[in-house]
Amino acid sequence: MFSAFNVSKESTSPPHKKPNKRKYMTYLRKILIGALAIATISSSLMAAPAVPRDNQNNRWTTQQRIQTESDFAELEVGDKVAKVCKKCDDVSVHTVKSKAEAMELCEDGAMIECNVCGHEAKTINRRSASSGNAGRRILFLDKDGEECMYMIKLG
Repeated sequence: MFSAFNVSKESTSPPHKKPNKRKYMTYLRKILIGALAIATISSSLMAAPAVPRDNQNNRWTTQQRIQTESDFAELEVGDKVAKVCKKCDDVSVHTVKSKAEAMELCEDGAMIECNVCGHEAKTINRRSASSGNAGRRILFLDKDGEECMYMIKLG
């Protein structure tokens, strides 16, 4: 019997191979181990605290705002005070030259000027009803009555 199509069982095309599961599992294992290593390293880097370092003893420290009259009274000659202006996001460092100068910073009605933008802030003493005179909070307000500046004792 003669056929128009001569099809034999032996074909010249290469046979189809089944995918090698071991090869894929090895690649998958390597990818998963790499992803786990990257996740571990990145999570440990994100856990570091985001506060400035103190250069003197190489420890992480935070700085406290100077908010009451007693905080200003504790300032000594030579202490450094950072004035932070919220209007222009500037920080300027001021060295206290005398005890009287430190107390002038918290005097009610005193005007303090930003060194960069020239914005003036008025010092206001507010009493807290629960704490009496000891808890008089010092605020630096703009002409609209919003807090526009604060001070921090450095070091």
